Amino acid sequence: MKLSRTSWLFLGVGIVVILAVSLAVALSQQNSDRERLNQELVITRLQMEKYSLEDLSGRTEELQKELTTAEAKLKSARASLLQLIESIEACDTLLVIAEDYDVHVSEFRSGASNGTDIEGISCMFLPVIINVEGDIEDIVDFINEWTEEYPTGAVRALLIEVREESDGEEETEDEAQTKARINMYIYTCGGN
Repeated sequence: MKLSRTSWLFLGVGIVVILAVSLAVALSQQNSDRERLNQELVITRLQMEKYSLEDLSGRTEELQKELTTAEAKLKSARASLLQLIESIEACDTLLVIAEDYDVHVSEFRSGASNGTDIEGISCMFLPVIINVEGDIEDIVDFINEWTEEYPTGAVRALLIEVREESDGEEETEDEAQTKARINMYIYTCGGN
């Protein structure tokens, strides 16, 4: 099949039109990409101008201060955790010994660990307050055993309330109990 000159002309014009439209679309896409990149470049330059080298140096100092504060908080949290662990261990030991000596612990409190200096040695101490009830002999044995368990402990104060038997009246078990309040420091020295 032979194409006429007119057909060839229409075919050529069609191909040229298709190429021209494709080229126009490509150029249009390229222009819109260039515009978008120029806008991003302007925004980036504005941001870079906003943060000068001096500002970044100032920010470094600020971040260093924040890091120092965070490290101090971490150290404090570790000290609190250590204090809590020591308190839990002391309470656990106390309850085991109390059970062995048939002494009832009605209250156990420990305060915040504090620092002190003993004969030039820096130490920490955990204040502990215990209220117990039982026979006087059992309470004394309990205190002796507990101070043996904690040889770095020192009984700071001991208040004993002895219930005396009433004449002619039969006592209940609760009335016959002796009560004691023990204030003790448990010292830890070196490495803390």
